[in-house]
Amino acid sequence: MEIPVVGSAPAEVLIHPNPAHGRVHVLSSSQMKLIEIYDLFGRCLGSASVSGSQVVMDVLSLTHATYLLRIHTDRGLVTKKLMVY
Repeated sequence: MEIPVVGSAPAEVLIHPNPAHGRVHVLSSSQMKLIEIYDLFGRCLGSASVSGSQVVMDVLSLTHATYLLRIHTDRGLVTKKLMVY
């Protein structure tokens, strides 16, 4: 378990397009390590180990709904809402 450093700012993460259909671009101000996707019931639908500050995700297999992306970065954990149509 990692303990965040006091005073460090979380990474800036952008997801576009959002709402999405097809592919989603995830951009981070720091290096990403892991991306997890959850439904609104808290069920983990999948995860991917990543390396870098830019990732393209295919969301065609997801049903039309709202999801939560948990993005683990060098500067901590960031959670973002993703809408798929």
